[in-house]
Amino acid sequence: MGFFGKNKIALDLGSSKTIVYINRKGIALKELSLLAVNQNKPNDLVFGTKAFELQGKTSLEYKLVQPIIQGRIHNYNYAKQMVAYFIKAAIRQIGSRPEVAIALPSSLSQVDQKAYENLLRDIGISRAMIIDAPFAAALGANLPVYDPKGFLLVDIGAGLIDVALISYGEIIASYNSNFGSQALNELIVSRVRDEHHLLISQDTAEKLKHDLGNAALTDSDKEVNLLVSGNELSTGLPTELKISIELVAKCVDQWVEQLVLSIRNVLRFAPPELAGDILQTGIVLTGGGAQLKRLPERLFQALAIPTNLAPNPVDAVILGTGKLLRSMDKESKAAEVSHR
Repeated sequence: MGFFGKNKIALDLGSSKTIVYINRKGIALKELSLLAVNQNKPNDLVFGTKAFELQGKTSLEYKLVQPIIQGRIHNYNYAKQMVAYFIKAAIRQIGSRPEVAIALPSSLSQVDQKAYENLLRDIGISRAMIIDAPFAAALGANLPVYDPKGFLLVDIGAGLIDVALISYGEIIASYNSNFGSQALNELIVSRVRDEHHLLISQDTAEKLKHDLGNAALTDSDKEVNLLVSGNELSTGLPTELKISIELVAKCVDQWVEQLVLSIRNVLRFAPPELAGDILQTGIVLTGGGAQLKRLPERLFQALAIPTNLAPNPVDAVILGTGKLLRSMDKESKAAEVSHR
């Protein structure tokens, strides 16, 4: 029995955020891909931002769960309940089953893809069109992906880096790594702990990345710092400390090395004709992690390929998936991954 009204909807189920797009209406919901479980009452669940607000501020009664990690379903039952909750919140009606287009990481295994298909079927989805996320991102970035030329799309999500070489409406080569923007947060947490014996939260690491993160540091930037709070490792007591931009820059350097490696892993499969195209069309960056300051300049230095940030990098995947929803004809057939 279906939960949802007769709608065509697009889904972007990320490690960090879930986005729901309704055909002909646009983005209807953006929420954190997170839930809190009451350990004394397992059916008492809190979703999204409300769950995040419980983090570290309640007793041990609630446990935070991230049901989708690095593009894969980590907890099937909680993922199913979270997705159903968000879709219902977005479309705000109950009735017959909808049709869904869902963007998933390229190179996702058959087992992982099947898990998403089963999840959607279990919550009452009548048809699921599965689309490679970097292809959707390219459409969302308004790239002419059906033209006879090559484009290199780099989608940097919270959990994954997804790189794809696209030409003639198909992905020629792709590569993804588990070194998305959350990995940069982890590097910052580790370095602050090692250098200053201070334990900071993921939220604080995110703020350091946002405020001090810079992929192409200059001399004029080096005096900048940020006051943060955390717990001293030796005493466990709360304290404040200024963190320098240079500490964050060391973490950024490590992270960018992995990003460049991911891009090279796709470029080495590019036929000579497409390699020439890429030198002209350049690299296009999408995803929240692509907003790191001066990242295009740093990638140009490393790869000697022009690199640009998409106009709306955070929403590129869902906007592209929404475009495919509206057409459901030639574009859909080209992008849909056959059920394997």
